[in-house]
Amino acid sequence: MRWEQRLDELRQYKALHGTCAVPYRWAKNTQYVFVTTSFTLVTHMPHGRLANWVFRQREHRKAGKLFEERIVQLDDIGFLWGVDISVSKDHRWEMKYSELKDYKALYLTPIYSYIH
Repeated sequence: MRWEQRLDELRQYKALHGTCAVPYRWAKNTQYVFVTTSFTLVTHMPHGRLANWVFRQREHRKAGKLFEERIVQLDDIGFLWGVDISVSKDHRWEMKYSELKDYKALYLTPIYSYIH
C-alpha cells in the first residue's frame, strides 16, 4: 500500500476516533472509505497494519529518514510524534464502545443479545 493511502486511512481513523494514536491492539484495524458524511466498511485488513505504519513514521522521523513534506502532512492532521504507547482507559472504553456501535450497525443487533 502506498504512503498516501495509509495517510488517508489515518485521516479516516482520526475522523472516527478523534486521534491519530492507533493502538496496536485495535481489534478492527479495518480499512474505511469515506462516503459523503459517513464511513462504509470495505474490508478487513491484517491485524496491526495501520498501527505499524504509524509506529514506522515515528521511527523514520527519529532516524532522519522521513521527508519534510510527509512530516508536514502528518503535522497537519495532528499526528502525535511522542505518543505514549499505552492508551488511556477512557480512550480504550470509547474505542470499544465505537466497535460495539459499528457491530450493531452491521448486524442490526448488539453482541450481548446472543449471550442472553
